[in-house]
Amino acid sequence: MMLKSGLSYHEVEKELTDDEAEPQARTRRIKWPVSIVAGELVLITFALGFLFAVKRQGQIPLGAHSVEFFEDNPQVKTWLFTFVASVLSMFSSFLFAQAVRHALVVSLSHPLRVSTLVSGVKISKRALILDNKHIRWGLLSVAIFGLGIAQTSSWSSLLTPNFISVVVPLEGTEIDLGATIFQQEDIWDQLWNGSLSMDNLTDASDMPVIQQSGAAKAMAFAGHASILNFGKFTHSVSTGGISPIRLLARNGTDLDQPPNTADLSTTNTEAFPPSTNLSQINIVMQQQGLSANVSCQSTTLTTEATDTLPPIWRNYTNLGCNPICLYYWSISTVCGQDTDSQDIVTGTNQTLAIVGCKNTAANGTITYNTIIDGQNLYYGTFLCDINPIIVPMISNYTADDFVKSMPDPSQPTINGHFAGQADLTAAKQAFDFGQGTEISSVGDMLWSIASEQGNLAADQLPDARRALVLEAFLQGIVELSGTMMKAKIAQNDLQSSMTHNISGVANVQTLGWQYNTYTSTVVLIPILLFAVTTLGIVIVAQWYNRGVPLSNTDFDPNDPWLLMAAASAGGMGTVFQGSDKEDLEKGLKKRVILGKVNGRDGFVHADASRRTSRFIGEDS
Repeated sequence: MMLKSGLSYHEVEKELTDDEAEPQARTRRIKWPVSIVAGELVLITFALGFLFAVKRQGQIPLGAHSVEFFEDNPQVKTWLFTFVASVLSMFSSFLFAQAVRHALVVSLSHPLRVSTLVSGVKISKRALILDNKHIRWGLLSVAIFGLGIAQTSSWSSLLTPNFISVVVPLEGTEIDLGATIFQQEDIWDQLWNGSLSMDNLTDASDMPVIQQSGAAKAMAFAGHASILNFGKFTHSVSTGGISPIRLLARNGTDLDQPPNTADLSTTNTEAFPPSTNLSQINIVMQQQGLSANVSCQSTTLTTEATDTLPPIWRNYTNLGCNPICLYYWSISTVCGQDTDSQDIVTGTNQTLAIVGCKNTAANGTITYNTIIDGQNLYYGTFLCDINPIIVPMISNYTADDFVKSMPDPSQPTINGHFAGQADLTAAKQAFDFGQGTEISSVGDMLWSIASEQGNLAADQLPDARRALVLEAFLQGIVELSGTMMKAKIAQNDLQSSMTHNISGVANVQTLGWQYNTYTSTVVLIPILLFAVTTLGIVIVAQWYNRGVPLSNTDFDPNDPWLLMAAASAGGMGTVFQGSDKEDLEKGLKKRVILGKVNGRDGFVHADASRRTSRFIGEDS
């Protein structure tokens, strides 16, 4: 932007004789803009450097003490970084004002329209020019005014730290139920001298939570929210057969060493942010779970076996009434050369019994066939096939020790038949534990879920719905028994072949800087435009500048005292004929030059006459 207009200095000067015009010392062309250019380049370098440094790092978190202070005092954070942004914006505005000042001084070495001088002064102060006779100046003032405000917001958005999610990689180990050693036949008799068997994987203290696991899974099937509290964690619906991780954080020089997770722990491979509170982080892990494909159908069984149906024997004996009436109820079925049975003593015959066998097909597929037989309220016989499977899971751990495990659809499942006998044992124990002389707690639970807490009458409750609820219930038991199985195995000496590596990430919420969208660069546009405008004014002024008289270098059109002094030096007597609006309009169209008036620096009315021109460059 060059504020030169009208009659040139040389056109006025050429009328002077050699003895009337004495040359004055002038400034060097390159000297005056150095500080302005350097200042703007520093601001641009700082803004872009900060942006690219954060983008290169990905994330830059604040220190622990800073995060704690700013979280406790969010208003102080806003005030502090807004203050810094305002200081940088004001410094940029100061450089802009200096650029305009020098441009005006350069322009005043030539005849300059008074209206241009006035508009230039207003522009340097970022004031709005609201005059429909000077629309271009008005639009320019609006642009400068808007950029001046916007650059403060830009600095603030660039520098103010916000809540960011820092991703920290995790590695660990866990028991691998898919390992070859666990796929062997009769594995429980081979491991640890038979001290760990399918019968002692669970005990009486585990029965309530095993029932709750089945109920939670069945509730979820029925469309109800359900959770399971087990160990130190709250699981969404079910454990999914996973073993919850044990996080051991590393920092400092420990991170230079390979992670040691032989103790079935999980640790970080990169440093946590300084402000990390391990109890407040969210973790996503790829783990191994245990579940089952369960298929139940209502059927009618007799004492005669068929190609597709097993036999069942029911034995009902009256034990007498001393002092209450009791009955002995027993069901049994054949499992190869053995017999599996459940015996119940009841006073009401409200019973729900379960028996089951391991069945190996001709192709080697192993299935656990179970018979669930109910009487009275729990009427009906269901044949259920249970096929345990090892399922890759994605487990989400939140800050409140809440775990949600979901199957990973991108990974294949593995046959987990070795766990079937333990799962079946857990289911039998749960049914047996829930059976009393009056009712079966498992039966009541299943009936309540299937009937929508009694909203559906018995004749409205199809066997197909009861079968689906039973499938979900058994699946929930299998999944929790998988978690318990891993916990029991972990208490023994483990071979390296029994474990595998797992990985995941921890998401840590902290304060810091992160620019991962294009808008983080877009918001810097006002800073860059304002700086480019300032540099453009400097360049244009330099293009027209061959140096200004040294006596003019300290003149600042923004200073009202200097303006009054220059105007009162005596060279503007013919510019304004009065203070009326018309006189002012005429005066604004006239041109002035900053020169010598009787030896004093001041404004000279440049009307191109020889008399006026004598003041230009004249020394006292």
